[in-house]
Amino acid sequence: MSRIFFVFCFIIISKSIFSQSQYDNIRLINRVNKYPISNAYAFFFKNGKVVFRDESDYDGYLKSPSQASYDSVLISGVEIKPIKFNNNEVSGILFIESKSELELKQILVTGQILPGSKFNSPFSAKVISSEDIKQKGASNLAEALRSENSIRIVQDPVLGAKLTMLGMQPQDIKILIDGVPVIGKQNGSIDISQLNLANVEKIEAVEGALSVIYGPNATGGVINIVTKRKQQEKWSLGLNSHNESVGQFNQNVNLGLNIKKHMINLSLGRTVFLGWDPNQDSFKFLPKTQTRDYLWNQKEQYFGNLSYAIQLKKSHSIRVKLDAFTERILNRLNPISVYSNYGVDDWYHTKRYNMGVSYNGRINHDINIESNASYMLYHRIFEQNYKQLDNGNLFSLQTTNDYINTLFNRTWISYSKEKSKVKLLAGYEFNMDRAQGVRILDTVKTLYDLGILTSLTYSPFTSLLLQPGIRFTFNSKYFTPIAPSFNIKFNPSKSFNMRFLISRAFVSPDIKELYFEFKDFNHNIIGNENLAVESSTNLQLGF
Repeated sequence: MSRIFFVFCFIIISKSIFSQSQYDNIRLINRVNKYPISNAYAFFFKNGKVVFRDESDYDGYLKSPSQASYDSVLISGVEIKPIKFNNNEVSGILFIESKSELELKQILVTGQILPGSKFNSPFSAKVISSEDIKQKGASNLAEALRSENSIRIVQDPVLGAKLTMLGMQPQDIKILIDGVPVIGKQNGSIDISQLNLANVEKIEAVEGALSVIYGPNATGGVINIVTKRKQQEKWSLGLNSHNESVGQFNQNVNLGLNIKKHMINLSLGRTVFLGWDPNQDSFKFLPKTQTRDYLWNQKEQYFGNLSYAIQLKKSHSIRVKLDAFTERILNRLNPISVYSNYGVDDWYHTKRYNMGVSYNGRINHDINIESNASYMLYHRIFEQNYKQLDNGNLFSLQTTNDYINTLFNRTWISYSKEKSKVKLLAGYEFNMDRAQGVRILDTVKTLYDLGILTSLTYSPFTSLLLQPGIRFTFNSKYFTPIAPSFNIKFNPSKSFNMRFLISRAFVSPDIKELYFEFKDFNHNIIGNENLAVESSTNLQLGF
């Protein structure tokens, strides 16, 4: 028995010694800021063939075989320039040059099988970095997109700001935050002035139909707000205040903590707009009772974002998010006549809450999995009051509450092999909406759908990229068509680039369009349960 135990210990110790001698540790360091480089790939070559590969962990470490077993190593990553070393140049620490700020600004996530340069994407896209947002002085999505080509912002005093892109209406544009759809449409559109940019890394605007990847209501394009996920410093604190003489006051604070493999980010802010009216902004004199109704209504917003991310292993990470937003808009109406002592005040309260968890991991060197799960709540309150102007007394006329609860999950698996001409994406998307309120038929209605998608890119040579895809969607209420697409990107030279897209996309009615009921002395709006999906064939050609 003692001999068996001795032999067993000998095998374990010899195996450990062999493994230690077979692999060495190399640490990758950014040449500019001296921070470790995580999630970088190292490919070790012998006579032109890959004999070993590894990915650097959170502290920049990766494994290396013995120098005799390879003749060169190639190191590449999203934030670093690809660099090749001969085996005699490899030491315990390698200093790697980072990509320029301009190159990093052009990294595109939306619509991609794997993140990459927007110039290599088959879709036409704009990337607005956090630095661009600061230069514009933008505090919300509407202000950030106002000066962009092919995008038009329309302002409504009550429903807020809505956008059109390539001439397509708001119901044809999908708004995402970290890939998760934003809920709470009013009159078919999202109020993009409610989407704050305090903790945003970049905004990606992708033009053209993306129904294969993002489902219904993406026939005109997708706007994806990408929030900050990591920082190199151990802690950071930012205070921002933006104030304008027209009555706009924006303040926010950002706190970031980076403790080994743990990343915590907290953002809090407040936005106030005092309203605007041309009569108040001129030298005209009008009686006080006639200037209650502003052309642009008063608005106050509060928001908070908390995120926690942990790097489990060098290829696996989990992030938990909690977002909260509240807004109130005051619409003051003028008295019926100059002799009336009463005015009507309409209050519009909006509350948004989003609790989500996301996972990103690499099963092996070729297969990556990404999953997002979220619970979202949208609460809209309308209050109408009579106000006695001489003493300020209020008399309630009506109060309505509308709730929309959404469960969302999207899981993608991507396959990408080094030097392979083919990249593959497959996954599913589940969405369940539940509407509740006195203005919903039978007070409660539920709608859900499930989408299954697959897409691949094939590059027979460097100047040509082909990307076919198809999506199947199953809805609990109505029939949804199959959505195929085919993209071509061709750039035979550095000075010439062509993109072509043909796709079958669709716009589906949301739960309010089907079951909304609004009846009072001024309104008689009834939803239509027989609404069907609107499908379209999209062609796009750009040079």
